[in-house]
Amino acid sequence: MSLGENLKSTGSEVSSESSLKELQSVFKSELEVSLILKVEPVLESLNYELRDLEVLGIGAQTIIRITLDKEAVKEADEEATKFTYSRPERIGIEDCHKVHQLLNPMFDVWDPLAHAYSLEIASPGEKPSLRTRVHFEEAMGQKIQFQTREPMEMPEPMKPRRNWEGTLEALSTEGVVSLKDGYGLHQIPLTKIKSAQWMREWTLSSDKPGKSGQDPRQSNQKSKKKKSK
Repeated sequence: MSLGENLKSTGSEVSSESSLKELQSVFKSELEVSLILKVEPVLESLNYELRDLEVLGIGAQTIIRITLDKEAVKEADEEATKFTYSRPERIGIEDCHKVHQLLNPMFDVWDPLAHAYSLEIASPGEKPSLRTRVHFEEAMGQKIQFQTREPMEMPEPMKPRRNWEGTLEALSTEGVVSLKDGYGLHQIPLTKIKSAQWMREWTLSSDKPGKSGQDPRQSNQKSKKKKSK
């Protein structure tokens, strides 16, 4: 079920931490979630996945960045006790162009900001962002890094920390991440995480994004500017 479907079914306030906990997503602002509600169904109709949506910067320098991905394929082992995810296809410049052409006029209608902003469409790149439970499950057992919204308390004599990097050991049904690093095992709720990345190790150079002469991590379109009201 998509984030948008979940939000509609719960009827909860989209900006509340309790809703994010139920949805098992990293923290998103009210504006970001409202845009996810609009953009996600459009991408799903085109067989794309919304990897992430971020509103970055302030004023006329604001960027609304939409990161695409191909739909994940869920695979089970022989005993059907463990599941893995794979993405046989990669996002390319043509995909970014196609989605940009479609979303541009929609953003004109939605008019999410009162000032000028840039609309960017990009691929996940070498270090995909982690937003949903599926994204974290896909990176299980591998290195990730993330930043929490606030510094998290640590056992003395260590100081509170906001930046984390280590191996993703588990993700509970309640949406609590278990991260192992040189200091031990830490448990942090998804709703406390501001942004996260999968520090993916590419074993085959041919599988690594950006090796075809194109850089799918960049938007293939000029930024769209909206006039201030």
